[in-house]
Amino acid sequence: MKRTILILATLALLISDFGQAKADVVLTFNTPVPGTIQDANGLGTGFTDRLPGTGTALPMNDPNLNLLTNPGTLSITSTNSDVLPPQNFQNMEAVGLSMPSIGTADFSISAMFQNIQVLSGSDQLMLYVGSDNNDFVRAGFHQGSPPYNNEALTVIGYHDGVQDEDGQGWSLGASNIMNGDDVNLSLSRTDGLLTMSWADVTNPLVTGSTPSLSFPWLNNFEDLYVGIYYTNPHDDISRTSEISLFSITTAVPEPSGLIMLALPIIGMLVYLRRRRVAPIAA
Repeated sequence: MKRTILILATLALLISDFGQAKADVVLTFNTPVPGTIQDANGLGTGFTDRLPGTGTALPMNDPNLNLLTNPGTLSITSTNSDVLPPQNFQNMEAVGLSMPSIGTADFSISAMFQNIQVLSGSDQLMLYVGSDNNDFVRAGFHQGSPPYNNEALTVIGYHDGVQDEDGQGWSLGASNIMNGDDVNLSLSRTDGLLTMSWADVTNPLVTGSTPSLSFPWLNNFEDLYVGIYYTNPHDDISRTSEISLFSITTAVPEPSGLIMLALPIIGMLVYLRRRRVAPIAA
């Protein structure tokens, strides 16, 4: 009897754990969030983590962040750092959120960038996902080709501290996205493959997405970090852009499949238990 109850309780817990279809995080920057990364004025931005290995030299009141609760934006200023040598990761502005125990589950991160500025010197305004500064994928805006009016778009992985030559990187040297535009940018993982998509709010005709891209090593990490980084690697001229929204959606297996698997097991256990306690026929 105790064994039957234990098995039933375990199955019930498994079903309960799978009961949440998704977990959403949405930052709108319209109010300070205590206990999170602080802006220049000590206001909590809502971001709780940095990409591990980055930003260690930045002060607690981060001078590169400015929370403007009316109308609800986070201003971000780039730093003179890079993902390639000399990296200067300790000065890199890479705020974000953690996704503990995400494993290989699907997810989508999205940011609404306003007045994007990636003007010269290999400027980068990117979404990122990874375990730390040695293993991550960047996806977003890169300085385009002369005369630098159009933004380049790129998705590149870095594995074990070097650029991943085996992963399926992607780039578009000059898009129809212009400096100063407002753009919604997303990075999603579905069945282990990454896709970046974009929609230019300033010019609604400009939308697009990459093909599905494979970075197999990314699927080996149980915990991941996602967020935004902003750099001006090849000159000392900092840029400033704003974010008005940042969101994460993480998919968890739907309960229906597990329930359908569990029900016959539960039914069989109940049947066997009833057989054991059934009265002996006269």
